[in-house]
Amino acid sequence: MRYNKEDLIEWIIRERQPGGQMFERFTERARKVIVQAQEEARKLNQNYIGTEHLLLGLI
Repeated sequence: MRYNKEDLIEWIIRERQPGGQMFERFTERARKVIVQAQEEARKLNQNYIGTEHLLLGLI
């Protein structure tokens, strides 16, 4: 199976954006919490989302 380079790049960019397809199964509210948790992790210069970030995302 062959893939077009441009299509793969587009897919990777789309998946890496907050609310990408990997969060499709979540409700809109849950997606917002995850996006906020991502922002909190970035503010703290951390490259993971932990329970502390999720808690901040809920507040």
